[in-house]
Parts: sequence; C-alpha cells; structure tokens
Amino acid sequence: MELQITGKNIDLSSAVRRYTERKLGKLSRYLPNIIESKVEIFEEKTKSPQHRFVVQVTIDSGGTLLRGEERGEDLFSAIDKVATIMSRQIEHHKGKLYEKGRGSSLARSEFSEEIETPPQRRVVKVKRFAVKPMPVAEAIDQM
Repeated sequence: MELQITGKNIDLSSAVRRYTERKLGKLSRYLPNIIESKVEIFEEKTKSPQHRFVVQVTIDSGGTLLRGEERGEDLFSAIDKVATIMSRQIEHHKGKLYEKGRGSSLARSEFSEEIETPPQRRVVKVKRFAVKPMPVAEAIDQM
C-alpha cells in the first residue's frame, strides 16, 4: 500500500508522519487490495479550537473509493478518529461484498485464481402451439 501524506498550512514533522503511517498502515490488514491511500492534513484558523485540525483520508481499493474526514483539537486525536472511521467503512464495504454472494470470505472470493463455472441450465417446460395462416382481418378479430 502506498501512503501519501500531505500537509496544507502546516509543517509535518517526522513524528506526525510516523504516527500517521502507523495508524493508517493497519488498514491494509483489513482490506488487502488497497492500491493507494492519500492523507491530507490541514490546519484551519477557526474560532473553535475543537475544529482546528482537519485530516482527510482517501483510499483507492481497486475501483472502490473510501473517504473519511475528521476534525479535532489535537492533530493526533484527529488522526485517531479518522483511522476509526476508515476501519468502520472498510468493515462495511467487506460486509457488502459478503452479502452480494461473493463467497464466505473476502480473501477466498476476490483473490482466488480459479475460474468459477456457471451453473448448468436445463429446460423445464416446453409449450407447442398449432399455428395456421390467417388473413389480416381475422388476426385483428382474434386480438
């Protein structure tokens, strides 16, 4: 998984980068086919200190985009909150895959190399009709 961390209006220290990589790197355990993750960290000049830091995470998982945004008073608490949100979204996504009938487990359904054969179809009922030629006027009357 490739993790891109960018900061706007803030200088990101190496401690913040390590903490973000540690918290969001765990998400690849839950969903192994994550291609790319983007983390954007903002510092906004707001009157409310509870909404000072904004952390946005976008995960690309083979065509499925999962996005989470969280605000916090402290940068580390905002990262914790967004990691919780993303793990919940991943669990929800995996539940949808399970409910669609893609197999009993995510690993078995998405990553199996075997090609499933479609079920064999069979004819259940055959109907036969005797058709005779008729003029247009009689066909209109029949309808």
